[in-house]
Amino acid sequence: MKKFLLPIVFLLGCISASAYASAENKTLASWSKSNLNSIKPMAVQTGDPYWEAQGGTIPPGLSGTVNAIAVTGSDVYVGGSFSSMNGNTTAAYIAKWNGTSWEALGTGVNNTVNAITISGSDVYVGGSFTTAGGVSTPGIARWDGSAWHSVGGGLAVVGTPNVRAIAVSGSNIYAGGAFTDANGNTSADNIALWDGASWNALGTGLSATVNTIVIGNTKVYVGGNFQNAGGDANADRIAYWDLDSVKWKSMSTGSASQVFSLAFQSDTSLYVGIANAPGIRKWNGTVFSTIGSTSLSSAVRTIVLNGSEIIVGGDFTLASPRLVRIAKWTGSAWQSVDSLSNTVNAIASSSDGKLYIGGAFANEHGMSNANSIVQWNGTRLIPIGTGLANTVRAIVASGTTVSVGGDFTDADTLTKADYAARWNGFTWSAMQSGFKGSVYSMSQSGTTIFAGGSFTQIGTGTKVNNVARWTGSTWGTMNVSGGTANTVGTNGSVNAVAAVTTTRAYVGGSFTKLGDSTVVNGIARW
Repeated sequence: MKKFLLPIVFLLGCISASAYASAENKTLASWSKSNLNSIKPMAVQTGDPYWEAQGGTIPPGLSGTVNAIAVTGSDVYVGGSFSSMNGNTTAAYIAKWNGTSWEALGTGVNNTVNAITISGSDVYVGGSFTTAGGVSTPGIARWDGSAWHSVGGGLAVVGTPNVRAIAVSGSNIYAGGAFTDANGNTSADNIALWDGASWNALGTGLSATVNTIVIGNTKVYVGGNFQNAGGDANADRIAYWDLDSVKWKSMSTGSASQVFSLAFQSDTSLYVGIANAPGIRKWNGTVFSTIGSTSLSSAVRTIVLNGSEIIVGGDFTLASPRLVRIAKWTGSAWQSVDSLSNTVNAIASSSDGKLYIGGAFANEHGMSNANSIVQWNGTRLIPIGTGLANTVRAIVASGTTVSVGGDFTDADTLTKADYAARWNGFTWSAMQSGFKGSVYSMSQSGTTIFAGGSFTQIGTGTKVNNVARWTGSTWGTMNVSGGTANTVGTNGSVNAVAAVTTTRAYVGGSFTKLGDSTVVNGIARW
């Protein structure tokens, strides 16, 4: 049995956009349908892959929403709002898949888990719980592999904390969220530091919720909805904790609106996405600046660092240069990735430097063929063939070949190019005979593409049930081990797919069973 060896952490809270890059697939921003109510267990075996009963049968999974996943070696830790695992109510809100079977972590925690981070053999869990394994430890706890431990008594003495972010630097654990008086320390509000022995206030704490934490060289950057960090009237909604001087420092005059995200390039290049104009700001180590000569009109919701370039997407507009919902910063100037009249769902770059943009737009700039997908050649938007007749929801690129999925049919009049199609730089082609239903997500490893959506069949009539695998020339079914043509896929839509190898992928969605009616709430792996 192959084991999952890739050490990565997934955070599955409120997902609106994601970024992914690899040697073969440089998807800069991709859309996945929200409402990820579950992810289900699957596995891979040498030979023909299939939905596999790991250890004989796939046990029933998790009974509710998954908010956080942390992966180390073959162990997958899952946290969320579920109250049982595999019918076991002691595995409340947190569980582990060991590559063969589900395991409870003692008796779990008593309320929602929002964040998981792993440090060595210790698993730190944050959320809105007050006990872990019966031990009082509000907001944060440590699992050592066999037992739960309080982390310094937890983060609150009165009330229930809600930890939303955990960042690790060496032996230091930074916890941020909505809490007061970590372990009775009246200065440790909304952010605190665990040094391995005790909770420490970071100065006088913060006045309101922390949403995001990133760690620089000697600075811990924090964004959220707080004001006056360290008593500094300028340290609003963004500030940093200086590890050298051991105090909060303001970053110019802070942010006038809530900070949604931080993208760290260096201590002199920190990009901040905020809720209102100017949308994005850059911190150069001394002052904030609006990127470009004028500000974006509203929220920047995604920031992608691509070498020296920054690509942003959101709700913003700008008159000059004309930027509408998507733009590229070169390091010295904003460049229009032209403008778009409606939502952008996906962006991918091909090996020749072209950007492919998919969404729900039509007839861009009066071009009758600029529908749902366009190409940015570095100077202007151009149609791709005759475009696509309905929304594009997913794009993956390998070399100069671009594969797309969505709600469209008959790409460039090709009657078999329904819901999935390929562009080779010159012409559209069908991917075998497409699907009979929408594609929500694609993920690529090598020449293999995993596609998920709300389809039941490929165009030839072969049943696939919401998930399929492209092997370079044909779509293949994803069967339960030892199953038949009637035991493929899932019983509900697949909203997100993450390829690990050409024969392994994680999927998430609103399904509750595999094709053979095996209950698999919670997590699945192919």
